[in-house]
Amino acid sequence: MNKRSVFLSIGKIAVTIAVVCGVVSIIGIWRSSALQNDKRAQARQETIASLRKGIDEIQFASVDSSHAEVSVSVESFARFVDARAGVTLSERLRTRLAAMERSTLKGHTERIPAEDLSDILTSWLFGQIGSLSDQEVDRAIETLRGFDAPDLPDSFKRGRRFIQPRASQIGPEVTPALVAEIKSLRDQAAAGDQSFKALLGSFVSREVEHIGRLLPDALPDRFTKRTTASEKESLQLTPLQAALIAYAVVSDDPLTGSLAGQRKHMRAVQEWQIKKRGHYPDPEMYKPYGVNGYTYSSPVDLFLDEASVDRLLTLLEQRRRA
Repeated sequence: MNKRSVFLSIGKIAVTIAVVCGVVSIIGIWRSSALQNDKRAQARQETIASLRKGIDEIQFASVDSSHAEVSVSVESFARFVDARAGVTLSERLRTRLAAMERSTLKGHTERIPAEDLSDILTSWLFGQIGSLSDQEVDRAIETLRGFDAPDLPDSFKRGRRFIQPRASQIGPEVTPALVAEIKSLRDQAAAGDQSFKALLGSFVSREVEHIGRLLPDALPDRFTKRTTASEKESLQLTPLQAALIAYAVVSDDPLTGSLAGQRKHMRAVQEWQIKKRGHYPDPEMYKPYGVNGYTYSSPVDLFLDEASVDRLLTLLEQRRRA
């Protein structure tokens, strides 16, 4: 499935992959449920601990935070997405986001339920996909072929024949037919095709639900839940927290590990690849995520540029006033 940048445009392909993976997973659990449950519980705790290390680098403000502290919080978020994926938030966007964050923390505007965020992100991404030019689609596909560098081993380059719609998925080979199919999906979005939007919405909802289950356990004092009238617990998000989840959905950055930890991991990848292939590019000049990310490459430049983030913030404001 996919968006995070036209990889969302290949949603139909990614959905098929996800369904197959899900069936295989179910079979594995059925065969050894007790062991699998223990492993999953342990893996979840490890993920939460690693997530805490990652988002601890963002200084989330609280209801008691001063005007200046909220600005510091937004600045820390801007540094976070820049360091991890090369996403740049202009001073104008940071100022706008800080104002929205203050208004929410002070109770002047409502927090954003995670369910509403899924709808917002779906509408936003649907519009973004439909607005892509042919050149931008081509650029997104090239980015999703994975990390590239002049000194990339030939054996690794051969793997770039395939698109990687998500960090954990290897998709089909890039062919003229695939490119045409992706551009056709872009055209469907531009025409307002509701079936494609529904498919995209299913993907976004699962992504938001996944990260939404982990964040309150990682930082329970910042990510709060509220019991709704239907007695269902709902994660209530500030604009900054919503922006963080939007970034995670687009970049497929799991938000885990400190920046130092990410750098250590990249260096370990290089060392392993050198042993296997003889040489591999130095990670020093690369980001873990984003365009040509060393860990995972995603076209964040097409979805988290100035105009795109501005549109997202507008949608967040409109929903909170609704």
